[in-house]
Amino acid sequence: DFRLQRLIHSVDPLDEIVSSWTAELPHSEAAARLQAAGVSASPVLTIPELMADPHLEERGYWAEVAHRDAGVWTMDGPPWRFDGAPAHVRLPARMRQLPLQAVFGLLLDSLINTKLVAGQAREQGLHEEEKIRRQMARTEDQILERALLVRYIDERITEDALQERYEKLVGEMKDKEEISARHILVETEGKAREIIAELKKGEDFAELAKKRSTGPSASGGGDLGFFSADQMVPEFAKAAFALDKGEFTETPVKTQFGWHVIKVEDRRTAKPPAVEEVSKTLRAELSREIGAAYIQGLREKADVQRFNSDGSPLEDVGKAQTPK
Repeated sequence: DFRLQRLIHSVDPLDEIVSSWTAELPHSEAAARLQAAGVSASPVLTIPELMADPHLEERGYWAEVAHRDAGVWTMDGPPWRFDGAPAHVRLPARMRQLPLQAVFGLLLDSLINTKLVAGQAREQGLHEEEKIRRQMARTEDQILERALLVRYIDERITEDALQERYEKLVGEMKDKEEISARHILVETEGKAREIIAELKKGEDFAELAKKRSTGPSASGGGDLGFFSADQMVPEFAKAAFALDKGEFTETPVKTQFGWHVIKVEDRRTAKPPAVEEVSKTLRAELSREIGAAYIQGLREKADVQRFNSDGSPLEDVGKAQTPK
């Protein structure tokens, strides 16, 4: 058995060796060059030889090999070529910001560790234990479920389907009104009434908001910009949309955030967003609907019987419900 050290963006003498490997480089020469660089490895396969060797499984050795573009390694079987891109997108957000090559070694080592430990587990017969077999079967089912749903949904989210959904959105927004408003948020009704009294005396709303409001918009004079009624909590929206341009609430408005004084700056008919701005949202909506409908169809055709943990039947077992 042997292990050939991973060589990604290497700056040591091994970098030159890796870059010069070809299918014609025999094992003995590769071994000699590696040993000259201080690496003990025997026997040695070059990357092209490793991928092409028809007797690799018979040889029974494993290797970890990598070069600038991809990792290649074997383990008691055919060689594996590791594509880091799918693993890269599953990393935590802070690590996804790094270039693939910056984390390629980490991903490759993680895969190798998994394969090695899993190999030992199989040697010890863990994969034959009933509890683990059930877990493995569950994982396999989940992978197959996702693979089928992704394929089924992707085949049905066409450009025509997206355009139809966009036109529906535009139709729903027809004559939908938006207002631009400011507000002053305080902790008590009494403070809100004091502010209303000051406004009636001619005080500037924006300046009072900067001085008195406890909300995050205070520094901007309480400016909330344009919004539709469904973007605000019901109590706030009802009071705000009842005002004409230039008016403010003469009675404090109570929400879960505190007490508000609201002033409407402007009103307009909502402008539909460009299709490019909402394409991801529309695609996600279609995906959920198509997936849910497909699963519901399967459940309606299946003979599903559900039971409690004690073995007693669940009520309404004949009414299949799509999991939420």
